[in-house]
Amino acid sequence: MWTRAALWGLLLGAWLTGAAQAQDRTAGPPILARLSGQVLDASTNKPVETATIAVWRSSDSTLVTGAVTDAQGRFAIEGLRPGRYYVTISFVGYQRQVISDVTLRPPAALQVDLGVIRLTPDTALLQEVQVTAEREAVEIGIDRIVYNTREQLVSVGGAAVDVLRNIPSVEIDVEGRISLRGNQNVAILINGRPSALQGETLTRFLEGLPADAIERVEIIPNPSAKYEPDGMAGLINIVLRQNQDLGLGGNLTLGAGTQDTYNASGTLTYQRNRINLTTNYGFRTGNRPVEGERFRENRYEDPLTYLEQLDRGTFNRYAHNLNATLEYSLNRISTLGASALLSFRGGSQDSRALYQNLDASQNLLSQYERRVDGRRNDFNMDYRLFFRRVVDPSKHELNAELRFERERDDELEHYVQQALSLEGDPTQLLQRERNEQDERESTLSLQIDYMRPLSDRLRLEAGYKGSLNQNDYAQSYEIFSNNPRRLANNFRYTLEQHAAYGIVNYDAGVFGVQLGLRAEQARTEFVQKTLGETYQKDYFSLFPSVFLSFRPVQTHQFRLSYSKRINRPNTWQLNPLSDYDDPLFRRQGNPYLDPEYTHAFELSYSWISPALTLTLTPYYRYTVDVIRWYETLDPSSGVSIVTFKNLASRDDWGVETVGTFRLGNRLNAFASLNVFRVTTDGSNVDTDLGSDAIGWSTRLNTTMTLMPGLALQFSYFYSSPLDVERGRISGRSMADLALRQQFLNNQASLSVRISDLFNTMRFEGVREDALFYQRFTRSWNAQQVFLTFTYNFGHQGNRRSQRRQMENGENNRPEDIEGVFMGQ
Repeated sequence: MWTRAALWGLLLGAWLTGAAQAQDRTAGPPILARLSGQVLDASTNKPVETATIAVWRSSDSTLVTGAVTDAQGRFAIEGLRPGRYYVTISFVGYQRQVISDVTLRPPAALQVDLGVIRLTPDTALLQEVQVTAEREAVEIGIDRIVYNTREQLVSVGGAAVDVLRNIPSVEIDVEGRISLRGNQNVAILINGRPSALQGETLTRFLEGLPADAIERVEIIPNPSAKYEPDGMAGLINIVLRQNQDLGLGGNLTLGAGTQDTYNASGTLTYQRNRINLTTNYGFRTGNRPVEGERFRENRYEDPLTYLEQLDRGTFNRYAHNLNATLEYSLNRISTLGASALLSFRGGSQDSRALYQNLDASQNLLSQYERRVDGRRNDFNMDYRLFFRRVVDPSKHELNAELRFERERDDELEHYVQQALSLEGDPTQLLQRERNEQDERESTLSLQIDYMRPLSDRLRLEAGYKGSLNQNDYAQSYEIFSNNPRRLANNFRYTLEQHAAYGIVNYDAGVFGVQLGLRAEQARTEFVQKTLGETYQKDYFSLFPSVFLSFRPVQTHQFRLSYSKRINRPNTWQLNPLSDYDDPLFRRQGNPYLDPEYTHAFELSYSWISPALTLTLTPYYRYTVDVIRWYETLDPSSGVSIVTFKNLASRDDWGVETVGTFRLGNRLNAFASLNVFRVTTDGSNVDTDLGSDAIGWSTRLNTTMTLMPGLALQFSYFYSSPLDVERGRISGRSMADLALRQQFLNNQASLSVRISDLFNTMRFEGVREDALFYQRFTRSWNAQQVFLTFTYNFGHQGNRRSQRRQMENGENNRPEDIEGVFMGQ
């Protein structure tokens, strides 16, 4: 039961904490090394004060520690463990230098002096006098690619979905569905933890989350056993901004756009002594006109008949999001904290659908229209209590978290169905309908993660997570006509999970090995109260993961990985009762669906240099019990029913290439190309059901500094047409353009952004079988113009204060240093 599992989890956490403390008391002193040098101006031979020194581990390109130079340009970094590193030296106005191979080995090489390092002035930047540093736009780790989105102009004033649209490998279609490398079975994490929101609810949350609340986006296509196995295509981790400054700081953003779009957001950070507080609030509202068409050939009738449907409407959306984190440092290595994420979203719908029945010559036989007036309100709260004990960052840590999440979704829609004459005039045939939906979802979870080094090269990670998710749904559908009636659809869905994992990491310098295994026990129960039926599943699964890395030199890295993933059907895929929104096109779930499992393999090569990075990744995924939508047509009523089936298997082959280029602070660009082949086998459902398609997608994002303070950014995305089971979907493309001018000593900025520059964001598709041929299109009118003003306060003085503390040795822990020279 849940309570017993939680108790075992707490006992495990207490044992791990005690073991860690005992180990700290009994372990002998580690062998540590020292790195020193001096930084001079190459043209004047004068010392460069407050230059940034960053030390990176060669095996996985992770940041280890760093320092800044003193008034004589000197620096000394102590406490380094033996191993292979590379060092970057940078200062605004100078070209960055990289010392590619620094080896610290006992006993001779424990005191390494890098000597005099001369920085060459960058003449294009000599007018810049502000002493700041920024993260690289793209960073490559052993299992992920990190995109730092703070300077992403094409999402300024936008939402999280605008940020994701400009990330390589990520696609968002016109319905808001997110996919990674063409696969929609991707898990979304917020600050490294999975969100309980799914499907349309998750999309609405991301549409309301301000873009400037996001620090970075991490793409993890093949996650290790440490992460939950949900998400067949991998993970997208959205990291929200926090811990940005010492003292008091923050920013304010105000924006307006076409289609009555307005946004406002603000961030406030405060860090003093042991207290660290971060808050962010954002508000967005706007209208979105929607257009769609559907044409169906009824092949079951002789002679043929046709159905044509035209949809027009406007959706109004608003969202309030509040995110707050409070941390208290118990001592130098232990932190206790709490966080809350509150989201209130809603909107209205005013749409009209015209249905026309045509004869064999496509002459009009009859027609009617269906109008919808709806209101929707969602409220989500996510509370977390956490404890961190960081003895050595990314090496020796204990993290524990207790989380409660609650989601409420209320929707009320009124339908009016009006018969029309052939000339389009209203008749006496009128039908009114009322649809009320009430959904409540809650999740309680406990997670404990622990890692510690067993030797200089060997590290162990272990953890436990238990969770209980419950979803209650109630729907009342009333039809007011000559034959009034009321329909109900009530169910409860429960998912209980318990999982434990263990990971062993071995770092041999040039070679790296990570082996992991996650064991999970899951139990689901779907109670369809209206039908009086209960469906249960109880299954145990093992999820192994393997990562191998080889880095002969600092600039070249090879990675080979394998992981097993799972995709569990959601409630609307399971609910056997159909919806009633559209009288001729119904969606009906399948309570007998099994989860689908994927085996994912990747081979990756990365070439890394200060100005250019190139990553080439061939990949293969094999999936069994594939969950796909399956459309049938009832000849007696003419109603198309979309349900879900488990197809036998799916194979995905592909090659993705991502390249980044950086020319000082003047030009920063990345481009990606993904070519793939998808084969599905649905012969277990129908003998001829399946597909074999080749597709590709590409993305370009480039930022150019036209003059100090003035930057231009352009992004473009294209996805090719693709064959699917019994049909084909069209290609999609979208371009964005943005211009930003900074002023007030770069504390303020004014940005202009054009979304969907060429008005190409639309979706088309065809479906066909023996009973019908169907063609449909949909456009979200995404072309908009945005004007955004941003003001930052408290940042510059805080950074200078932080540098002084570092120079005086007051704040030299790696996790504190990182905030300075990584641009936080």
